[in-house]
Amino acid sequence: MFVKHSLKNIVRSWPKSTLFFILLTALGATLCIGMSLTTSILSFLKECDENYTTIAVFEYIGVDYPDESRLDPDIARCCEEFDFDSLSKNPDVLNWDSNAVAFGYIAGKTAKAADPAYKDYSVTVIYILSFNVKNDAFQYSVIADLLHPDADVQGGYINSDEVDFEIGHMYLIHGKYTSARSHGEQNTVIRPVTLASAVKAGVNVAEQSLIVDVTAGRGDYELPSFPASKRR
Repeated sequence: MFVKHSLKNIVRSWPKSTLFFILLTALGATLCIGMSLTTSILSFLKECDENYTTIAVFEYIGVDYPDESRLDPDIARCCEEFDFDSLSKNPDVLNWDSNAVAFGYIAGKTAKAADPAYKDYSVTVIYILSFNVKNDAFQYSVIADLLHPDADVQGGYINSDEVDFEIGHMYLIHGKYTSARSHGEQNTVIRPVTLASAVKAGVNVAEQSLIVDVTAGRGDYELPSFPASKRR
């Protein structure tokens, strides 16, 4: 009797009954999906606990931190004393990347730092125009600034007690731009530069290695296949 009465009520109010069954179906589907996601997440978390992997970076906080343009003798000594091979041999270390930091430049990119590192440094190909008696230096024009393609310096003066410049020749210079006032004029001068980090790495920083004649004839130049400052 009860079942028969219930069936009659369902037939009489079939819109409400249909909506009720739809709601039950949606509720059941939601519960099934929730249970499935919960099981998957718990399984994933368990797998993470058993096989945890992360990336660690060695960072030395010295006196000049975070300025990486300055050589810190303490970190140099620390790197010499530390056994990096022990990392690759550690069973918990999956991979060890010992790549060093390099220095690069992006053409057209304006540095946001007020005083960016190496902003006055240059790796430049210059052309010797003439010898200026008044300034007691050779006048040059910039052919190519390899370190700062967007540099404003177009020319200036250069002199060296170690290198005999020849007029009409092109030279590859590893140096630094400085401003010098001579006879009331503000001139841009290139001077060979010595970096403590380069000396520490065993790079030859003699002026003869920092100033290299790259003249190739026919108004062209040819760069060495490796940095001139690496020459011994």
